[in-house]
Amino acid sequence: ALVWKREWLTRSALSSAVIDGGAWERALRACASGPAGRIGVLSAGGCPVSIEIGFVQGRGYVSYLGAFDPDFARFSVGSEQI
Repeated sequence: ALVWKREWLTRSALSSAVIDGGAWERALRACASGPAGRIGVLSAGGCPVSIEIGFVQGRGYVSYLGAFDPDFARFSVGSEQI
């Protein structure tokens, strides 16, 4: 998800304070790997096409970041993932 998002940021001439390989990205990776972190993967043909990073808090869920394989953009896989 982070690779796809980083590539999208580059193609769009945008930057992110979190997805830049620095301390905030390391913190995100650590949190996503922790007990509250959830990684959702939508697959097609056995390959991931959309990935969502989110967090469980109590009985709720917070979606933090979604990214998708640009080859599947025309199928709205990001919307399907959500």
